[in-house]
Amino acid sequence: MQNSAAAFAKRHKQVRKKHRKMAFGYRTKVDENGVFIQKPTVLSTTSMRGPFVFFIAFLIGMKVLFQTYLGEVEYLSHVDSLAGGNLAEKVGAFIMTPDPVTSQLASVFSNIL
Repeated sequence: MQNSAAAFAKRHKQVRKKHRKMAFGYRTKVDENGVFIQKPTVLSTTSMRGPFVFFIAFLIGMKVLFQTYLGEVEYLSHVDSLAGGNLAEKVGAFIMTPDPVTSQLASVFSNIL
């Protein structure tokens, strides 16, 4: 009786582990015997790479746009006024601080515009 209870507990643990994995998605295949096999899909970090790169490019683009439109002196005065605000404004000022890439791109776009 003890062995059957331990075997049942082990199998129950395996089934629950598989169900937890399958809760995030699964794919169904037919093996060579014609049996349907369901396997959990593997979540990859590469699926987040595209949106992350897009977000960074968008952020740099907005910084370049603001710096080109306002000019460097006025842009810096806006960033300085943000740095004196609450925590959210300080974080925004840190993010919007001009860096070499945005300064170079802003100078290129200011010459074009």
